[in-house]
Amino acid sequence: MFAPLGEAAKVFETYPITFNAHNCMILLKTFLNNDGLRAFWKPITLSTDGIGKTFVSAMEAYNYPFFGV
Repeated sequence: MFAPLGEAAKVFETYPITFNAHNCMILLKTFLNNDGLRAFWKPITLSTDGIGKTFVSAMEAYNYPFFGV
């Protein structure tokens, strides 16, 4: 998903630059415990909500040109 950005994508590894204002998310714990999600999706970024829960904030399909944010 971020490959077309080349070296510019490094900024996502260095700075916390996202704002998340939502209530629906896939918690990392839920993702890791779900065989179907793990088989289809590759998590590529994680974020933490306001109370410290880690969730999958971006993912891409292993075998299809799909991504989710």
